[in-house]
Amino acid sequence: MKRAFVDISEGQVHFRTEGTGEPILLLHQTPMSSSEYMLVIPILAQNYHVIAMDTLGYGHSDKPPRQYRIEEYARSVVSFLDVLRISRLIVVGHHTGAVIAADLAAKFPERVNKLILSAYPCFDVEKTQVWMRDKFPPIELEKDGGHLMRVWALAKERFPEAALELAQAFVMDFLETGLGKRSVEAFRAIWTYDTYYTLPLISHPTSLLCGDKDVVYNHMDHVKNLVPNKTIKIIKGGTAHILRLMPREWAQAVLDYLTGS
Repeated sequence: MKRAFVDISEGQVHFRTEGTGEPILLLHQTPMSSSEYMLVIPILAQNYHVIAMDTLGYGHSDKPPRQYRIEEYARSVVSFLDVLRISRLIVVGHHTGAVIAADLAAKFPERVNKLILSAYPCFDVEKTQVWMRDKFPPIELEKDGGHLMRVWALAKERFPEAALELAQAFVMDFLETGLGKRSVEAFRAIWTYDTYYTLPLISHPTSLLCGDKDVVYNHMDHVKNLVPNKTIKIIKGGTAHILRLMPREWAQAVLDYLTGS
């Protein structure tokens, strides 16, 4: 697996890549990075040229100059693809990445072959703000290092004892974004995004994936009713961190959809 940077007009973008063949782009959730796909990439790379980018503001990519809207994140993906000289590809997004992927497919349909939306978040603004307050409160720098224990507590809440190394990866991603409100900017972009307008505009074949233990699972009906040409796959036991906890099951669901199995 190789890592590299490219310069786009919005800043420098870090990405991971492996494999050959038809290109497939992976977009991660907030406040993670492309490292979220580390266990998935080698599986998909057996059949595809896999590209996993760090969204601007996350991982090792530059921070945008201000609070971005989802449409601006999607436009930065187009800039990224232009630099790589990729005109059209399969696009996969998980959580926040799914929202960016959906906007890309709706606004730049000529750039997308197939679309996979994994655990698409479809909350109303009030519920999203409550969820954000409870699950991802802004964490500020503390002199005694208490902020590090706060991030670790978040990680332990999401990963079982048997997966401490995955909890550590979560912490590294979280801290890489920086502390305070900037770490949750992509979440805040979702609050003002018009999902109900955009999803019906998608004309591509689309797979809707979701784990039945994911926080967004109970809202899947909203998404199913909005996306026109879709198939649905529910992964038993999958949480928001399915990419790290159940990488083979998730990757197999993606491959089954792409190969028509």
